[in-house]
This record gives sequence, structure tokens and C-alpha cells, in this order.
Amino acid sequence: MNTHDFINNAEYLIRECLNQKDLDPLMKAWLQDACLDLAKAREKDIRKTEILQAVFPEKTGHFFICGEAGEKDSMGLPDKVFICPTYGLDGFAVYKKDRDYDAPSW
Repeated sequence: MNTHDFINNAEYLIRECLNQKDLDPLMKAWLQDACLDLAKAREKDIRKTEILQAVFPEKTGHFFICGEAGEKDSMGLPDKVFICPTYGLDGFAVYKKDRDYDAPSW
């Protein structure tokens, strides 16, 4: 069982306990805290997985940026980037920037 499955199973069991009638208030509070802790653990597990996929593309088969081309804008971003679909392939896809960097104005 991996971490993700363990978290899902534990969360399911806790929610089943919370659905019981006549649950002691102290136990209910403890179970609710446990659910919050599991949600935080799930987020950490997801972030860790995403980081590992990007850091070790040769093991995960995740795509990665393998080069750049063209002039850079004021933010240092190139006109084109080369994306390798998986580690070990000879080819790559070229993605061209269609507009300058823009941030939402809240």
C-alpha cells in the first residue's frame, strides 16, 4: 500500500466513525483534527510526488525542459523552449511564447 492509499483508507475510516451517533465530543474533536492532519499529509505527498517527477525524469517518465532558443525578455524568459517528452529520447517538441509575461491584477 502506498502513502496515498493509506491516507485515503484512514480518512474513510475516520469519517465512518464521525458518522456514528452518540459519539463522545472529545473523540469527535480528536477525529476531526486527525482528518485535518490527513489532508495536510495528502498535500505534502502530492507535492513530493510532483517534485520527484521533475527531478528524476529518467525514473518517472515525466517530461522536462531540455533547452531554450531565441532572445530573452525583461523577465529572462526565452522565445522558445524545448520539451523532451521523456528521458532517453532523441527528439523534443518546441514551444513558442505567444505573449510577454503577464500577471493577474487582483
